[in-house]
Amino acid sequence: MEVKYFKCENCNHYQLTTEFGECEECGYEDLVNVTQEEYEKGSKVEYQKLFQLRGIDIVECTPLRIKQADRKKDLHYYEIRHSDENWGEPVCIRHGILVNHFGTIAARTPLPLKKDDFGYEEIELTEDEAELIQQFV
Repeated sequence: MEVKYFKCENCNHYQLTTEFGECEECGYEDLVNVTQEEYEKGSKVEYQKLFQLRGIDIVECTPLRIKQADRKKDLHYYEIRHSDENWGEPVCIRHGILVNHFGTIAARTPLPLKKDDFGYEEIELTEDEAELIQQFV
C-alpha cells in the first residue's frame, strides 16, 4: 500500500492519510499532496519550553484534564495531584490521577517517575517544584 502525504491549505496541518478527504485538524476539504520530504519537514512541531522539571523541558501546563483523544502524539502527558489538605498545593506527578487532580503537564521526553510505597510510578514534588508548577497552572 502506497503512503500518501497531505497538507491542508487552510491550517497548514500535515497528515499521512485522509479517510474522508478532509483535514483531521480543521475539517477543511481541499488537501494538497506533498512529498515525504515536505511532510517530514513540515510536520515537525517546535514547542516552547515553559519551565524545566528535573532537567526535562515542560512544554504544556494547564489546570484542566486533557482527554486522550486531544493529546499530541509526540508529547508525554502527566497529571499533577494536589494534597488532601490543600487544593492549591501540588504534591506529586503521575499518570492517570483520578482524585485530587491539580492539573496536567506535557514534556517532549519522559519524566523520571519512580515507584512509591504503594506501587504507583510518580514524582514526589519538592516545595520549589510545587511553587514552580503553581506559577504556570
